[in-house]
Order: sequence, then structure tokens, then C-alpha cells
Amino acid sequence: MDVLQDTIERCLHCQQCKTACRRLQAFDKRSPGDVARVVLNGQADEKVLDFVMKCSLCSLCNELCSYGVDIRGMVTYARNSLMNEGLIDQECYRHLWVDHDWNLFTLFRASYWLDITYQDLVKNNCEVLFFPGCMLTLEGPDLIRRAAQWLRSAYGDEVGISLQCCGEPLDQMGQKERAKAYSQGVWEQIVQAGTRTLVTSCPTCHARMMETRPNCDVQVHSLYQLMAESGLRAPAPGSGKITVHDSCSDREGLIGRAVRELLRDCNLVEMEHHGKETICCGSGGLVSSVDPDLCAERALRRLKEAEDVGAETCVTYCMSCSHRLAARGVPSSVRHILELIFNKTVEHKEFDQLVHGLFQGERGEENFLRLQNSSPSSFRPHE
Repeated sequence: MDVLQDTIERCLHCQQCKTACRRLQAFDKRSPGDVARVVLNGQADEKVLDFVMKCSLCSLCNELCSYGVDIRGMVTYARNSLMNEGLIDQECYRHLWVDHDWNLFTLFRASYWLDITYQDLVKNNCEVLFFPGCMLTLEGPDLIRRAAQWLRSAYGDEVGISLQCCGEPLDQMGQKERAKAYSQGVWEQIVQAGTRTLVTSCPTCHARMMETRPNCDVQVHSLYQLMAESGLRAPAPGSGKITVHDSCSDREGLIGRAVRELLRDCNLVEMEHHGKETICCGSGGLVSSVDPDLCAERALRRLKEAEDVGAETCVTYCMSCSHRLAARGVPSSVRHILELIFNKTVEHKEFDQLVHGLFQGERGEENFLRLQNSSPSSFRPHE
């Protein structure tokens, strides 16, 4: 309620936030302050519901606002409020309830072999913990194994891997208290493992872990920062131009600068929207759960920007972004930075087929029941 009230008080209806957000542009003359007011007063109509559920949570509006309005935060709290009122069906997000025993990620890991040996996973003490994130774990297990090997060459054998989710899906769907409790559990595991350095590869995980880090001595670093500082360089995939799609969670550019350093020997060009003004690839805000066509539209808009600057390859440093963009364009033209560094291709279509197979036939019936009957999970050692 405080966040919604703060938005009402701070928003001056100047319309600056609408200059780059198509969702806000299509939202009549109403401003974020108007949205917060109707939600707070329990008067949300269909247009407000549509905006709140289909916002990508990319934070570009926050970047454009001169008055410090946390529009992204307002939307997530609006989702929470509308969910509590029964106007948003929380069941549409059930497959992403990462604080329950069964969700999309645990179902996938239970159903298919991952190329990560049991010895790689954290069981006891480790000084360095590699935290790759959900999508890289599912789509690029071999990339995870190779990244861990690279870390061990730099830090020794005391490097472990955690396959936990960072908890961001819970926060994005508006489940604030559950997200907070989940993150506390993840951090308790990290501290108990004796970790001194946490290494992320997903920019969203990096932002989440930095935001939720308790008062402890654990340092959080991006894998790409460590690689760039080591002098590592990614080979060019060809002689053509390369562009970088910046993650929305990295608007300050900390990770993006490291990725560009890794690509310094390539023919780099920048898209119209990059860095602080980057736009969503289509994966943001869990919108795929409510409007897949809108996600596809956003991905095509992003790919058009890459085409406009003559880029043959669009490099991402988020596997969710890679998957979303590759699904709407030529798969070989979208590459995750680790694919270039380790000369290993991720087969996005194969991954889609595996996900589809989770909910087909006898396995599908079993997995649907698992989701339906899933219960809150108790934290176990990293698995």
C-alpha cells in the first residue's frame, strides 16, 4: 500500500514514461499515478488489469521518470493487490512457483538428464559458488559445466554449483512475501556452505542476489566480469557485424560493459535502444503466461533493431533473452555469449520440444498432477 500511495504522490502525470513504452502509450491518457489510485481504491477496470498483467517490468519507464517514481515496483505491488482481491488468477503462474517442490524447472530436471555430474553440485563447504540461474541450467548444462571448469582453473577445486532459482519469478508475479522468504532461504544455504564468492551468469539473478544479499561477507560477481578481467576474449562468429542485446535488469551496464570487453575483437555495432535505454526481448514480466503473442511482438521489435544496424549476430548474456529472440528469428543469428566463448551451440528448438513433452501422454498427466498437488518446499542442500 505504501508503494501505491507513493506512486500517487510522486507521479505528476507528465507523460515522460510513455515516450518509449508502447503499453503506456496505448493506455489512454492515464498515468502510473492513475493506475495506482484505482488499484488502491479497489476500482481496477479491464484496461488497468490488462496493463498490470502485460507490463514487461523492464524498468525503462523508471529510467525515463524525472521524479523518481518506481513504476515497475508499483506494477508488481498492483499484481499482489489484484491477486489478493481475486481479480488476477494466481494459478496462471503456478508452473513458476519456485518455492514449491514441483514447478517447471524441477519437473524438467526430474524428467531429463542434465550434463552436470553429481560431484559438481554443492554438498559441503565451498569457497566459490557458481549460480547459473534456471534457464541456463535447463538449456545449457554443458555451458555450465565448462564455465565451472573455467572457474576452477582460476580459483582451484573449491568451486561448486547451485541449481537453485533466485526467486525473481515470485517477485514478478507479485508474491512479495513468498519471494522474500524464498530469497532468505537461498542465502541461508549460501552462507552455510561457507561461500565467500558467489558467481552469477544470469543478469536477473545477479540483480536479485545483490538486492536480497543479507549482512554477510559473501561477494557477488558476474562471471562475465571475471572473464573480462582475466583477459579472455570471445572469438567472432564470422566476419559480419555483431550487436549486444542488454538485459533489462542490467540498465546500469555493469555486466554489459564486461560482455562488450569480451567481444572487443569483434565488429560491434549498437542498436537504437541499448544500455540504460534497452528494451525487453519479450521474456520480461512473466507475460508469456498470459499473452504469448505479445511476447512474440516484443521479440520481433528487438530483432528489427538488430537488422536495422546491419548486425548478423545478436549476442545476449541472458539465456531467457536468447531463447525468446531465437524463437522469433533465425536461431543461428542469436547467440549467448557463453556459446561463443566455449564454441558450443544451444539448440532452442530441442529445448522447446522437451518442455512440450513434459505435458504430453502419461508423463504429462503425472506432471500436471504434480503441479496441482505441489506443496511448499523445504530447503535442502544445493541440488
